[in-house]
Amino acid sequence: MKKAETTLDDVLEAVQGGFGKVEKRLDKVERRLDGVERRITMVDTRMGMVENRMSGIEDTNRHLIRRVGEMEGKMDEVQEVVEGLSKALDHDTIEVIQHERRIKRLEKVRS
Repeated sequence: MKKAETTLDDVLEAVQGGFGKVEKRLDKVERRLDGVERRITMVDTRMGMVENRMSGIEDTNRHLIRRVGEMEGKMDEVQEVVEGLSKALDHDTIEVIQHERRIKRLEKVRS
């Protein structure tokens, strides 16, 4: 009978030892999961920062597109003015050339 009690005590001790080992392993797993959770939180924080930066870039891009549109409009106005000036200069150039010809003729006649 004593041997049966010892065997039962041995079994109970083995089971408790096994549970102790399982608890230690679960503690290790829990610590690792805590580390993973911290890393996920850090990644989430960084992703938020990236999203904020991307939003800023999108705002800047919209602003630049608007400004380029404004500049294109102003360039069209400048082009119209330059074309007008070019026509005026062409007309004035023709007048100057014709005037020079008249002066040369008059100088020839006078000489």
